[in-house]
Amino acid sequence: MINDIKGDYSYSIGCHPWDSNIPYNKLFDIKVDYNKKFFVGEIGLDSEWCKIPFDIQKERFIFELEQAKKHKKKCILHTKGMEKEILDIISKYSNDFIVHWYACDNYIEDYIKIGSYFTIGYVIKYEKEVRKLAQLAPLDHLLYETDGLEAIEWLTKTKVKFEDMPDIYLEVLNEISKIKNIPIETIHQQLYQNSLKLLNNQ
Repeated sequence: MINDIKGDYSYSIGCHPWDSNIPYNKLFDIKVDYNKKFFVGEIGLDSEWCKIPFDIQKERFIFELEQAKKHKKKCILHTKGMEKEILDIISKYSNDFIVHWYACDNYIEDYIKIGSYFTIGYVIKYEKEVRKLAQLAPLDHLLYETDGLEAIEWLTKTKVKFEDMPDIYLEVLNEISKIKNIPIETIHQQLYQNSLKLLNNQ
């Protein structure tokens, strides 16, 4: 399926920690064209929503980091409850890292020091940790969180339509604007440029 994707599209491929106990040959017994534009992810570790033993998760995570390093691919990280452990591991790698839905009070500055990007989504209206992240992270290392309608429905406990997404993103921009005291349009343009930089430099 991956090699059937035609055109100049960017996408991601990786084993989420929730699936880290699936045998390698069930996931990676495919001929991937590494010249195509794609990210490796979501990959990572999870101690809150995942019951798979840590050693199994870690083995798969490091395997995928090594693949990303070998082929010079950027990584999208899932860090739930394992922020310190992941930080310790990725500090040994020179890849670009995009940290998905970071919701932890700690280690933000450490992730920033190694050049990580962070996604900010509608959860900024609900979690103080994400507001702290928006305050501390440089604007040129922030991205829109686009985890889909289901994630927003989970947060709001209401039905969300695709047509609602522009207004939802505007609310996210407004929250970042208030936290950083920067005009909404400036934030929007910078987040857009951040996305282009990552997408075009693959």
